[in-house]
Amino acid sequence: MDITTVLPDHVWIEDARGVMFKQVVVYYWKPLYCKKCNTAGHDCTKSSKVAPKPAVKKVWVAKPTQQHVPALQQQAGGVLTPHHEPPVVQSSGQDWNIVTRRTRGPRRMRNLSPSNPFTVLYGDLGFKEITGEMDSDGVTVQNNQHEPHEEETRVKIAKFPRVSSKLGRHWSWGNNYNLNPRGRIWLGWQHSEVDLSILHTHEQFLHCVIRDRTGNVSLFFTAVYGLHTIETRKDLWRSLLLLLPSVGSHPWLISGDFNSPLYDADRINGSHVSAAEIKDFNEFIVTAGLCPLQSVGHYFSWHKGSGDGKTASRIDLGLGNAEWIHKFSGVPIQYLNSSISDHSPLLVNCLPDKVEGGIPFRFLNYLADHSKFASLIENS
Repeated sequence: MDITTVLPDHVWIEDARGVMFKQVVVYYWKPLYCKKCNTAGHDCTKSSKVAPKPAVKKVWVAKPTQQHVPALQQQAGGVLTPHHEPPVVQSSGQDWNIVTRRTRGPRRMRNLSPSNPFTVLYGDLGFKEITGEMDSDGVTVQNNQHEPHEEETRVKIAKFPRVSSKLGRHWSWGNNYNLNPRGRIWLGWQHSEVDLSILHTHEQFLHCVIRDRTGNVSLFFTAVYGLHTIETRKDLWRSLLLLLPSVGSHPWLISGDFNSPLYDADRINGSHVSAAEIKDFNEFIVTAGLCPLQSVGHYFSWHKGSGDGKTASRIDLGLGNAEWIHKFSGVPIQYLNSSISDHSPLLVNCLPDKVEGGIPFRFLNYLADHSKFASLIENS
C-alpha cells in the first residue's frame, strides 16, 4: 500500500454471485509520512512543542498541635481516676543500644509470568534487571531497587563468562565492557538460528547486522541503553546519526532503554516532562528519518512503587527507518509483563516461522475393501 497517498477508507468486494458490496476499512495504526521531506517516519506539519506548565505556588501551613488529655479510668468503687502511665526511664547514654540487623538468606522465588520468555534469567545470577529486545535478544541490565540512573549491573567482566554460560549452551554473547567497566549492554543471540556480527561498539549502544540461516531476512539492529542526563545523551544522538551511511537502504531497528521519554504524556505520577527533556530525542528521530514502531501490550515500560500512585514512564522504545516500515509494517513491538525487573521486556518477532517435519503418511484400511482398489493399484 502506498503511504504517500491518502489511505482508502473503504474497498469494493465482489462475492461469489457477482454482487459488489462496499467494505469499510479500519486502520488501527497509520505510519507517518511527511509531504514536505518526502520521507516516512515523521510529519513536519505536526508540532511536538510542549505547552508550558502552570506554576504551582507552595504555601507553608503550620501543623496544629494537640494537647494530650489523660484518659479517666473507673475503678471498682465507681470513682473516676486518671489513667496511670508507667514512669519514663531516662537513659544515661552509657547503656547498650541493641540494633536489629537483617540477615542474609535465600531470596523468595517470584511467580513469573508464563507469557514472558525472558524469565530464565534469575536474580541469583547477579542480575538486577533484564530488558529483552528482538529475537536476537539484546539484554540491558540495571538495578530494580532504585531509579534507572543510580546503579547498573554488578556483574563484573571477570564473572561475565561464568554468568553468560548459565543462560544456555547455544548462545553467543557480546558486550561493551571495553568502553564501560560495568558492562552496561549485553547482546545475546542463538548462533544456530541467526548469523550476527557486531559492527560498532559504543558506551551507549551496540550496532550489528543480523541474517537468518535461510537468507530471507537481513537487517541492522542497534541495542541502546542511554545515559541518564540530557547532556550525556547528546553523544548518543550524534553517534547514532553517524551510522546512517553504513545502513543505506537496508531495514534498521533501534530498540532499548533510551532513558528519555518521547512525548510529554510518557510519564505519570512523577516530575512533568519538560520540552528540553524530549527536544534532542525528537530532533534525532526527524533527522534520521525514523518512526516509532506500533506497539501492543503495556504502554509504560518502567515502573516504580505500587498502587495507584506508582511512577511509570515509557522510556523503552523501538524505532525503525523507512525500509523497516515498508518490509515489516505488520510486525509490532510487544511490551511483555515484567518479572525480576522494573522494566518490561520488548519483543519483536520478525523472523519467519520455521516449518519443522513433514505431513505423516496415513492409510485408511477401509479403502482396501473398495471394489476398484486392486485394479487401481495395478494400473498406477
